[in-house]
Amino acid sequence: MSAKFYTLLTAIGAAKLANATALGVPLKITQMAVGDGGGVLPTPSAQQTKLVGEQRRAALNQLYIDPQNASQIIAEQVIPADEGGWWIREIGLFDDSGSLIAVGNCAESYKPLLSEGSGRTQTVRMILITRSTANLTLKIDPTTVLATRKYVDDKAIELSAYVDNEIAKHIADQQGIITSLDIGSITFSDTEVGLAGTKNGEYFRVPQGPESNVAFIYYQNSSGVAKEVAKLPGKITQDSLLKVLPQIHEDSALVALGVDDAGHVPLWLDNGRFEAADVTEGFAAKVIDKAGLTGIAEQAQVASTLVPAFVDEAGNVPLWFENGKLGAAGVTEEFSNKVLDKAGLNNVIDSEAIASTLVPLFVDAKGNVPLWLDKGMLAAGDVTQSFADLVGKKLGVVGSGSDWKLTDARSLYGFRLKKAKLIQGESVKLNVGFVGDSWSEYHRMPLNLYGRLVSEFGEAAGGGWLQFITDSLSNWLDMTVKTDGWTLYAARNTWTPSSHGCGVDGYANYTTTTTATMQVTNIKASNMNLYYFDEDGSFRYAIDGGTPVTVTGGNTKTVKKITITGMSNSAQTLSIDTVGNTGTVSILGAYLSSSDKGIVVNKMGCGGTVSGQHLRILDQIPNFTPDLDLDLIILNLGVNDYLQNREPSEYSLNIGKIIDAYKTALPNVGFILVSPAQVNADSQYKMTDYRDAMKQIAKDKGVEWFGFYDDMPSDYSAGNALGAYQDNYHLSDIGAEAYITPIYQNFIKQ
Repeated sequence: MSAKFYTLLTAIGAAKLANATALGVPLKITQMAVGDGGGVLPTPSAQQTKLVGEQRRAALNQLYIDPQNASQIIAEQVIPADEGGWWIREIGLFDDSGSLIAVGNCAESYKPLLSEGSGRTQTVRMILITRSTANLTLKIDPTTVLATRKYVDDKAIELSAYVDNEIAKHIADQQGIITSLDIGSITFSDTEVGLAGTKNGEYFRVPQGPESNVAFIYYQNSSGVAKEVAKLPGKITQDSLLKVLPQIHEDSALVALGVDDAGHVPLWLDNGRFEAADVTEGFAAKVIDKAGLTGIAEQAQVASTLVPAFVDEAGNVPLWFENGKLGAAGVTEEFSNKVLDKAGLNNVIDSEAIASTLVPLFVDAKGNVPLWLDKGMLAAGDVTQSFADLVGKKLGVVGSGSDWKLTDARSLYGFRLKKAKLIQGESVKLNVGFVGDSWSEYHRMPLNLYGRLVSEFGEAAGGGWLQFITDSLSNWLDMTVKTDGWTLYAARNTWTPSSHGCGVDGYANYTTTTTATMQVTNIKASNMNLYYFDEDGSFRYAIDGGTPVTVTGGNTKTVKKITITGMSNSAQTLSIDTVGNTGTVSILGAYLSSSDKGIVVNKMGCGGTVSGQHLRILDQIPNFTPDLDLDLIILNLGVNDYLQNREPSEYSLNIGKIIDAYKTALPNVGFILVSPAQVNADSQYKMTDYRDAMKQIAKDKGVEWFGFYDDMPSDYSAGNALGAYQDNYHLSDIGAEAYITPIYQNFIKQ
């Protein structure tokens, strides 16, 4: 299997390397650029002179020899948190004349902006393997453990720059270019052999062994005496540094606040927010108690094994570690509020201004103080979700941190008020829509909710959105759809918008023939709005075999509708054909209404879609919302993102865009985001990654969320054995019942 991600020298780069080797003129690689590939993953070409979609070019932060592999030279660039808003799919290295020397593609990664609510500092590295100039290759290492580099930044850069400069001088003298250096020729078993193998003024190095903190010591032959000039850190040193902070993902920027005797860091900052490896029950109790909550354990006595983290001028210890867990003599209300707010708890007091009596515990590079003492009590600018989780878990607070599986429905005020009007007898429609993938397209979950709402409020006000798709699992309210001679556009099959329009569900049936037919039986409605995309063709429609009505397109390339009234509200048949057509016809869907009062459930899913493909539908939403007038949207997405290894960060951004688009058209619509249960498939990500991403975007957008994943067995086989699944990816009727019940009880019935 060929590599999907790779890098190569450009033709210009290869020529410049050959010229540098022949003439002894150093090739200076000075800049790195990243790009989005024009929206798709690009294929690197040796003929490239620029990136496909360059987004940023800047000077290299470092160019140094890899201490773990002396034949590799690492080029590194750091992208700060205040730059971004684009995807990284391609990387290029440039020399001091601006020529593209090497180009490569990489796994897609979104670089957010701070203004988007999720800024991060990201480091990109390219590693030049320099065994010989004839077979120079590149590979990408997207490691971004910036926090460990930050922790030793000043000393590490100083040492690396010194060693690199000294080695580069020697390489330039001997071979003219750093990339043509054969490191093995200057490596000797000891100083005696090194002196014998070099001339006066030349440099050599001696390995120090696998158990040493130093990988190599570099010497200069100074008239037969080995003069030490530099050292490179060894694997033990590197491993020790990596243990300083917990394992982190690429979007973290950790800063250590202390290191214990074992080399662990129990207290740190994560993007300026306070974080700890663990907390004592006493500390957690003080946080909750300060927030005015009850039922908290008594303040624990400080054990003799405590390690002070700070000592004030009076000799008091307001902050300490107990077996590596954070403890404090007291906490401010502001700090408690931030912990509880991050944990999703209610009635948290607004933060107050920081008093002038505060004692800073840490000052960052910008002069900010994210952690301080207020009259001996711990306070922080913000806390991480995991820290808030620690507090909640330690005290067993229900609904705190990562343990909560649903929100409290407070954002569904529009839905509740519409429901109140219906209960009071007003002539209104209570409209619910299912949006997403096949979990929203297949009828099981929508039909289950439809039955509950009809039971509570009486007869429905209509069938709502009618999808012209033929899958029996997608049939709605006993209606059957048959088509012949049409081409089906489905958002799942493409990443580009339809040139023939599409319904709010991402479907369209189009044709250029004169023989296409479509039939929908068992329609129960008194009025129908039939939607089509206005092109240059014509079609005919009829109800129950009546005289066909011809619709001739005006080629406006817009969505239009035909309102059919006077229907019998009993089982009827809609027939459509293209007899006499001379152009293109595109049928999008229909909206069925039988009354001005009651409930309507709209089934609007598009099976097989990932979250990003729904972005191609968003422009169509305003064409249909006047009919739909949705009060509540239940959004099901995640299974296909999981199956296709889509990045959870991308998934979260896409869901946010879907929410924004609907709320632009329907400002009072409520959302319930539902995280799917585990399916019978593997992925490079965990289903919990998508659950957590959806939970966070729900919080960011102020909408509701239900973790159905947490209501089901985490092992698919266990749920399947209990009858929850129809197949590897879809719920059965039993599973649909388990899905709708908590949604109905916690969000809809209240």
